[in-house]
Amino acid sequence: LPAPFWVLGIFLVGFFFLSRRSLNSTVASTLVVTTMNLSLAVIIPLFALPYVQPANLAYVNLPFVGDQPFNPAPFLLIFGVMLNNYFSHLMVANYGKVVIRRDPSARSWIWGVIAAIGLTTLISCWWVVLAG
Repeated sequence: LPAPFWVLGIFLVGFFFLSRRSLNSTVASTLVVTTMNLSLAVIIPLFALPYVQPANLAYVNLPFVGDQPFNPAPFLLIFGVMLNNYFSHLMVANYGKVVIRRDPSARSWIWGVIAAIGLTTLISCWWVVLAG
C-alpha cells in the first residue's frame, strides 16, 4: 500500500480512540503502538547484524579534519533518535496523573519510567550502530 493509505489508517485508529474520550483507552493504545515500535526497532537491525563488520564500527570520519567535508547524513540519524528519546519523556507527565491516583507514592512509577527510558535509549543506540 502507498504511504498515504498507511497514514490515513493510523489517523483513523487514533481518531477512533480520541472519540471515545477515555484516557484509559488512550493509554492502552499508546502502550500497544509503543510496544510495536520498540519491537520493530529491535527486529529490523537484527537483519543487518550478519553484515556488520567490526572494521566499519571503528572507522572515524570527522568533518573538517584533513580534507573531509561536512556530511550531515549521520547527524540526521542521531538527531532523529535523540528527538525520539526526548519526546518519550513527555508521555511521563501526560500519564502520571492516572498512575498517581492508583499509587500515591509513585515509587513504582518512577522506577518504571527510569527503566523504560533506559531501555529505549539502549534500543535507540542499537538502532544507530546497526542501521546507521
